[in-house]
Amino acid sequence: MKNIKLIGATIGILLLTGCGSKPDVPKWYLNNEVGYITGTGTAKANESNDLNFQKDEAMLNARADLAKNLKFAVIAKDKKDTSKKQDEKIKKSLEFRIEAFTKKGLENTKVIKSAFMDDGTLFIKVGVRESLLKGSI
Repeated sequence: MKNIKLIGATIGILLLTGCGSKPDVPKWYLNNEVGYITGTGTAKANESNDLNFQKDEAMLNARADLAKNLKFAVIAKDKKDTSKKQDEKIKKSLEFRIEAFTKKGLENTKVIKSAFMDDGTLFIKVGVRESLLKGSI
């Protein structure tokens, strides 16, 4: 009988301590923003509680993610528009377009949303409107 109570108590404690707990992430963080190409970044609270440094770190991470997503947008459009065999000239052209598109996108980046969570982590979503980039690809 003691074993049954002990097992029941152990299961209860495990359920209460978060076997099914969700990570502390804002609901908007992983959702797409209609009309935007976005990037996301986070930064944990630092030992000196320097909020400017934390914001800069989160922005750097978000802009790096945005650059990656801008590159994917160019590659996806290129694959959609061409079914040609990739020769060296086409690859160079694609690399140039990726670089130009990413540069233009990063120049027009704005913070869409940001939030501090209870544990001090800063979440940021940055983006650029797709309409600003039309014709750049």
